Amino acid sequence: MTDPILEVRDLCVEYAEGSQRVRAVDGVSFSLRRGGILALVGESGCGKTTAALAIMGLLLRPGKVTGGAISFAGRDLLSLGGSELRKLRGNSISMIFQDPASGLNPVLSVGEQVREIVTAHRDVSRSEARRMVYGALERVGLSDPEQLTKRYPYQLSGGMSQRVAIAIATVMDPDVIIADEPTSSLDVTVQAGILNELERLRTERGTSILLITHDLGVVAQMADDVAVMYAARIAERGTVRHVLNEPRHPYTWALLGALPRVDRERRPLEPIKGSPPDLAELTEECAFVPRCRKAVNECRSSPAPVLRELPPGQQVACYNPVYRPGD
Repeated sequence: MTDPILEVRDLCVEYAEGSQRVRAVDGVSFSLRRGGILALVGESGCGKTTAALAIMGLLLRPGKVTGGAISFAGRDLLSLGGSELRKLRGNSISMIFQDPASGLNPVLSVGEQVREIVTAHRDVSRSEARRMVYGALERVGLSDPEQLTKRYPYQLSGGMSQRVAIAIATVMDPDVIIADEPTSSLDVTVQAGILNELERLRTERGTSILLITHDLGVVAQMADDVAVMYAARIAERGTVRHVLNEPRHPYTWALLGALPRVDRERRPLEPIKGSPPDLAELTEECAFVPRCRKAVNECRSSPAPVLRELPPGQQVACYNPVYRPGD
């Protein structure tokens, strides 16, 4: 299962207000293999969620795709009309949003919200729709689905809300799930249950998952491949094993250096100095230069570097990549 089901090529997304333009996604490319899990990693505000919303065709104005291509199972998503996209959304591609409480409709019961997806894509009887709703809720570990369907979002805990969101996203057995920070607001025990559920979907159903997160521990546990974003661009891309064990981009190296590791000897944690740049004030040079310990003259005098191949099977956008620990 190595052929990609979802491909993003040179995607650019801009937000324009009057004369000001903010490029929230700048030339981003990645592919999601069938049955695989690709993690899209980076600090808040780097463009991860914007890229996901562009894939789903859910960008709000003034956001607009200004370049690139998005292909799902060989179909160009950017060329599809609204009705064609609605046939795909929730059916072939689903999204689990970051905040389950705000993602659920507060005036509709749980049963109505899950059933709405079923009836939008299938011409089924009420009893068959009910069976599908109960099955979706049971599969995500929610007991007594008949009673649960009568409850409203305000009556649910955070973990239950997230499981309902997953049930809505998976009731039609989609080929691709985009999970945007699915565990960010949950306690550790509930996080483990949600991640196990996503892994079960991949293992039992062959679901492909685009996992958006800033948690490298989750990436190490779940993903096959990873793309690291910084300031609207991809800084490094490759397999999880290679990127996390042998990071080549100074930003990836700095991220890992700022995290405690149980698989390595004790060492002082090193925070990344400074802050991510304002996307409205990006220049043509590499955006990581002000925070980078390895910046050279070329980094300050040349346009931002493009991704290039580095062994073992990694792609890095850097003029002076890391080649060994402490380099």
